[in-house]
This record gives sequence, structure tokens and C-alpha cells, in this order.
Amino acid sequence: MSGCNKAEPENTDAIVSGKIPLVVEEPFDSEKEEVEISGINLNSEEGIKEYLIGEWISDKETLSDYLLTESEINCNMTINQDLNVNLSFYNRYTDEIIGDYMGQINLDSFEGKGDKLPDLISIDLGDSDWPGGDYFFLHRSIYDGKSVMSLFFAGSGNGIFDLLADIHNFEYAPEEILFEKITEEKSQLKPLEDKEFYAVYWGTGSDGKSLWLDEVQWTPTEEYDPDALYPSRMTLYHDDFPESALYGIAKESMSNILGNPMYAGEVYFVQTDKDGNIIDFEDAAYRQYIETINEP
Repeated sequence: MSGCNKAEPENTDAIVSGKIPLVVEEPFDSEKEEVEISGINLNSEEGIKEYLIGEWISDKETLSDYLLTESEINCNMTINQDLNVNLSFYNRYTDEIIGDYMGQINLDSFEGKGDKLPDLISIDLGDSDWPGGDYFFLHRSIYDGKSVMSLFFAGSGNGIFDLLADIHNFEYAPEEILFEKITEEKSQLKPLEDKEFYAVYWGTGSDGKSLWLDEVQWTPTEEYDPDALYPSRMTLYHDDFPESALYGIAKESMSNILGNPMYAGEVYFVQTDKDGNIIDFEDAAYRQYIETINEP
């Protein structure tokens, strides 16, 4: 992964839904009536609270850490209108309960209160045997009727989301913690045609032959910065319009693209044909590495 840098994190004035989400365990049904994007944004503390309220799930099979560590642990996070939070960790394959925790979320600003909007959520779990922790948060995207939020640990030591990793076997806790909630929001974007660009992959379409992609400006850093203000993954890319489009894959590229592993939340180089179908899809960092070593 890239080292840290001092770039500002992407703007949290992201367009999100103001609707209360449905139960996260239910798969998204494309036959249900979809909700048009409401235009509510995160430029007020009330807007941020409204965004956080609901039922979120973290269920990725790989963690966004330095090694893309495999994980068997899900976390259901329920936040009510008073910002009380319930966290339930369990094994997605065996249903073994790892731990259930109740606490309170407080909103804070990394640079102090003042006129700054909150960019930190502080989770207080009271007398629990695990600390909650302070986390930067970003709205990442809308895709397939869901909103995606990322959390980034802003403290030192341990935090409650360490439970997503097998830390007892010295595996890394996730640097970026991905949560989703069902909102039934309908994406308004169409695939980009005959273009090369960078995009974040969020999921595969229900037909198994299409990809949900969000075009971004990839901003990797070349050197580690020990004085960086923000975690490196928080400034890995900028997204002016955090919403995904569903891209088909060109028939001749289908087996090559679907035959390689894809990781939600990672940046890829994408090339499309005149119909907006994907003809090239490569991990952005690996592609850059190959280009670098092949330079004369």
C-alpha cells in the first residue's frame, strides 16, 4: 500500500440519502421501487447524524490493510437517532458470536470544535473489555441500492474494529473499515464510453458479468510520511461525485477480467469501448509497478 501523505481528505459534502435504511441482512431486490437520490449532503452536523443513523454491515472477505488479509468476521452496526450504537461481531460461516457491544457515538473534529464540521466519530463502550476508539469517516459511494462508508482509526493502540481481524495471530487490523447500509437509492450515472480512467470497484452486478465502478482521481504517494495528518488510505483517491455506475464487460475480455481477484474499495485502471463496456481492468498499483520496472 502507499505511504501516508499530507493531502486533504476528500470533501465530506457528499450526496447521500436521507432515508432510514432497511435491515441490512436482506439482499437488495432490483424489483423493489428505488429511491431517487435526495440531494441531502453532509454540510451540517444534523446531516451527518442523519447519514449515520441506520443499520450498517461490514462483511468483506478481505480487509483493507497492507496485506489484503482474509477475514471471516462480520460486524453489524446499528446506530439510532440518539447516536446509541450496537455492535455485533460474528463468524459469517459458522455464526459463532465473537462479541456484542453497546455504547455511544460522539461527533468530534480533528482540528477542534470551532467552526469545523465533525470528521471524527468517537465510540464510547463504557466499561467494556474493549476500547471503542476514534475514527475518521468518509462517505465513499452509492451502488446497487446501498451506501458505503469508510472508517479510519485515528488513535493509537487498539480499537473495537480490531475484532474484524485475527489479531491474536498477529494479523493486521483493517486500515480502512468498509460499512454498507441498504438505502434503495438509484444510481443516476451511466458508464463512461471509449475512455481510460481510474475507478474504485465496489461489487459485481447480479448477472455476474458486470461491475459497479466509481470513477475517481487516484492520488498515490511515493514515499512514507511519518508526519502525515491522515491515514494513507484516506487520501488514496479523491471522488468529486461519490456514486457508482454499472459497467458491462466486453465479451472478449470477460474471462480475463473475471478470472482475476477483485477487492471492494480498491482502485483499478479501467478502459472502456465505444459502448461503455470494459475491455481492460487492472489493479492500479500493480499496473504502475509494472510500468516503473519496464521504464528504460
